[in-house]
Amino acid sequence: MAAKYPLHSGLLAIAAAAGMLIPAPALHAASGDTIIEGTGTIEILQEAEEENALGNWTLIRPDRSMLSMQRAKRYINQEVPSGLYTLLIENAQGASAYVQLFRNGQLLSTSGIPRVAFTLSKDDVYLIRATESFTVTGKVSVTSQPAGIPFQLVGPNNFATQGVTPGSYEDVPFGLYSVQYQPPEGCPQPKAQSGTMEKDGRISFTVKLECDALSSLAQQEEERQIRYVTVTVGTDRIVLEDVPMAEWFATHIYNVAKTGIMSGYKDEAGAYTGQFGPGDSVSLAQLLKVAHKIAGISDAGLPSSPRNERAQGTWFQQYYASAEQRYWQVILDPETDPARPATRAEVITTLLQALDVPRIWPKGTLFRDVLPNAPYAASIETAALDGIVSSETNAFRPNDPINRAELAKIVTLAKETYLENSPEFTGDSY
Repeated sequence: MAAKYPLHSGLLAIAAAAGMLIPAPALHAASGDTIIEGTGTIEILQEAEEENALGNWTLIRPDRSMLSMQRAKRYINQEVPSGLYTLLIENAQGASAYVQLFRNGQLLSTSGIPRVAFTLSKDDVYLIRATESFTVTGKVSVTSQPAGIPFQLVGPNNFATQGVTPGSYEDVPFGLYSVQYQPPEGCPQPKAQSGTMEKDGRISFTVKLECDALSSLAQQEEERQIRYVTVTVGTDRIVLEDVPMAEWFATHIYNVAKTGIMSGYKDEAGAYTGQFGPGDSVSLAQLLKVAHKIAGISDAGLPSSPRNERAQGTWFQQYYASAEQRYWQVILDPETDPARPATRAEVITTLLQALDVPRIWPKGTLFRDVLPNAPYAASIETAALDGIVSSETNAFRPNDPINRAELAKIVTLAKETYLENSPEFTGDSY
């Protein structure tokens, strides 16, 4: 909830230490431009993959009063008085902010410093978008013998989550963590466990329980792992409860999950939820990440400044910037929306380009809806001849969106065809 506070000496000292100038009421900006009296609009957006990475912020107004908000995702005021404003962002522990300043729809500046100052004139519309992420992180794992014990985990930045062992939380902020196991009724209650995680460190909580009530719990867990796809990713054992073993896509999803090319969904704390979402659509941004993974392009050293403004400051900005540098066809247009669903044709083209697969001259004879001059026709016909895609109706549907199960199948077949039988993958020489 918004609150108004008088400017006090503590904030003045912090601002001075940061090299900031706290303005007194004036009709002239630091640049000498005249401020036209009136009102305008200020919108402040905070975005983060992890909810607890959102920061607190304080807006210093021209009259030196302050507006403070805690972890607010969006604030907008369409009738603020003209003058010089300063926004200070207090990052969450272990997090950093990427701040973009827009005036009347035009990007004015980007910065990794969590503060921005701007002069608002009559009818101006300012947007400040802060994208936050944890940069000082580690990993927390919670296990038990037997598995399947519920627990509650709490940590810094109001981090709190519930899960069932085994649980693993990656890229969480450093600080003090505590776990409380919640065994079934009739079992002894173990003491809470605590530990402090350092930068790039790891905390492992574990407990061994013995009681009669656990026998049925262990049997239920065994039956669950038999019924659904169960995969080990790193040290995490994940049961994908929306991927039954009897479904056609089970094997393909298992293959992409065990290699880390496509993992299941994670919650706001970074823990696997046990859901893969086989019927969910795949965005263009998600496709770029998958293409980097299957091609073995390391995350380390990827550029982080995409030309596409919609990709700047997002979780996928490094993949987008890398794809731009590699001239991947599907994102050559700088106005492309990274969040829109990827089409079947775009998926094939991106994977083949990422894997550097030579393409044939298209003939237009394989699919009735893919003519030789159609976009990405060469990639589609190459993939069809290599057995990556097929159709019983003689139609490829190139402009249809693709879901995660279909993408898992295509990725599996592409990996088997272009990687697993290649000398680079098997270790054989040419």
